[in-house]
Amino acid sequence: MNTSRADLIRTLGTLAEEPRPEHTRLAAALGLPGVPDAGGFTDLFALNLYPYASVHLGPEGMLGGVARDRVAGFWSALGLLPPAEPDHLGTLLGLLAELAERHERETEPAARVLLSRARAALVQEHLETWLPAFLGRVTEVGGPFYAAWARLLMEALAEEAASARALPEIDGKPTESPLPLHLRNVAPLPDPRRAEDDATTGEDFLRALLAPVRSGMILTRIDLSRAARELELGARMGERLYILKALLGQDPAATLGWLADEARAWTARHQAVSGFAPDVTAFWIARASATARLLDELAVVDVDMNDGGTDRE
Repeated sequence: MNTSRADLIRTLGTLAEEPRPEHTRLAAALGLPGVPDAGGFTDLFALNLYPYASVHLGPEGMLGGVARDRVAGFWSALGLLPPAEPDHLGTLLGLLAELAERHERETEPAARVLLSRARAALVQEHLETWLPAFLGRVTEVGGPFYAAWARLLMEALAEEAASARALPEIDGKPTESPLPLHLRNVAPLPDPRRAEDDATTGEDFLRALLAPVRSGMILTRIDLSRAARELELGARMGERLYILKALLGQDPAATLGWLADEARAWTARHQAVSGFAPDVTAFWIARASATARLLDELAVVDVDMNDGGTDRE
């Protein structure tokens, strides 16, 4: 990554934050259409597609938790004090740019190698594990400005991922790392038909369905509103779990069938991803495919999905 690449990454990260007056100049410098506005930002990033690694990589599917702790640990391993939101996309891209600039300034060969490895770890562990799916969805629902922003960031991230894979071996170890820690030993969707397992209630199933790393798909309020329209069911306002329960309460079979189709659509999205680690892409394909199969089965049986409390988002 050269200095101009670092500037691009940092600017793209800045544009992932709440719009400020200087964002108009930054957007124009990148040739992005229009300007970011507070309403579009809120609708996209505050209400639907959350730009936090922990939401997409944590088994809880919410801010914080083990995924955020893991990202914060990466900051600490670099000798840096983790910021308040260590897993925010803008913060992570700023860190990537900073590591690149430090690498350019460094003259000691051993230190340059360490900085290269740190950049590669940031990309492979904490960025390409979730951004392809996230950015792909932004291009679909984000409007002209954020769709163009997402495409540009996707291209830059693919270049960073390729550079990370191209690093030479160390001590005979292969350049390709094992499956990133965020994706290892993550439980799949629980099966609510297994009544003997206390962890497989309908409530737990629905919460897991809303956790991307467990279901393989990102279900937003936009998606659930679309489900209500397509199924001709009454729409509800509120948190996603509340909306999902309302749909299931009206027509469980149709809602589960719709969700199965959505999981298949996500399988196709993951299959279309290129330029990133094959094992990571395979993980997301397998998750979405398994979710589609389970939802197909649940659509033809009588399972209570509405036990439990309210959404903890």
